[in-house]
Amino acid sequence: MSQTPRQPGPDQPDGQPRDGALEDSAPEKAALEDGTPYDGAPGNGALPARPKMKTSLIVLIGVLVLALLSGGAFWYIQARDNPAAPGQARFPQAAVRGYLTALAAGKAADALSFVANAPEDAEFLTDTVLAASNATHPITIVAVTKSNASTTQNAVIDVVLNVGKARFEFPYHVEKVGSFYFIEDALPMIEAKGLSVPGVGVTLNGVAFTATDGEVPLFPGVYTIGVDNSMLQITRDSQFVVSSTGKPYQPKLALALADGAHSKMLDFAIEKMKSCMAERTTETTCGFIANGLAYVFPNEIVTPKTKTIRWEYLGIRKSFKNETFTWSQDDPTRATADILIKIKVTFKATNGVWYWMWAEQNYATIDFSNPEDLTMEIGFLD
Repeated sequence: MSQTPRQPGPDQPDGQPRDGALEDSAPEKAALEDGTPYDGAPGNGALPARPKMKTSLIVLIGVLVLALLSGGAFWYIQARDNPAAPGQARFPQAAVRGYLTALAAGKAADALSFVANAPEDAEFLTDTVLAASNATHPITIVAVTKSNASTTQNAVIDVVLNVGKARFEFPYHVEKVGSFYFIEDALPMIEAKGLSVPGVGVTLNGVAFTATDGEVPLFPGVYTIGVDNSMLQITRDSQFVVSSTGKPYQPKLALALADGAHSKMLDFAIEKMKSCMAERTTETTCGFIANGLAYVFPNEIVTPKTKTIRWEYLGIRKSFKNETFTWSQDDPTRATADILIKIKVTFKATNGVWYWMWAEQNYATIDFSNPEDLTMEIGFLD
């Protein structure tokens, strides 16, 4: 039986099947048209369906886009709600969190990097001062939220803050300068005049308080008032807390003589009187003076010989042994005792004549501005 050779089609110039495709046959073609899936076996000449590859690609692109969007949102939230690096807050909330986090960690320089127009007077804006506050009253951030009254340039950030066990709620005002945000009202103020007392040696969290007037900036926290003068002590209100800005707080200095201060003054006064009575001078270091010589002896020039000068008591009605020194915070480094003594001075003058004079003394004042070097003045008040 003879066969008629098949003629090459337009896609088969050499008459051979292309890409391994076999000749079409009616049964095979019918099977494909009936929807029989292509299994790659010989006899099934259909190619894989390309629309499935396109669908996979679209899904992959969608997943990538979603991942990018999720990553961007995550970065935004993290940058907004977490503390910023020092001085690099790109969100107002991040500036406030960065500031408060630095305070809680006791890092003064980092905290100041978030402050708009940080003051030059930084006497108490130090790690040392922060450490003293955090040691007993640590700072804990409860909430930092952006107020609806905020704009891109200026924001109001509401803060809930614990200082020790005390809770405070207040707003911070934040402004954008260049690319970063800074807090305008980060530093509370106190009035200096309430703590400015010469000779007392006032300290704040262990640091000497040297300001005499005006306002002093502080970080939020707890501050302990102390005195370096061992003759004095704080009696009440030795601690105060500052959190937000507003009207400057004025600390109150409540002082009293320290335990043992009165006994120390009595002992000093008794010993000082003994040494003064032994001095060979017409003007003693206790303050009593053999003055008025020209008035008493108007027609003579009386010049005492130093070695002949003698001081002695004529009478003692009130002395340090039975009197007390009174003290007032109005003059906090001095205390005065009421005494009543008569003192006589005798001396031989250069003219060879012996003279004597007496004086009455009714007060003695001790100055303890330097508690290691007390001084005493004795005199007469009308």
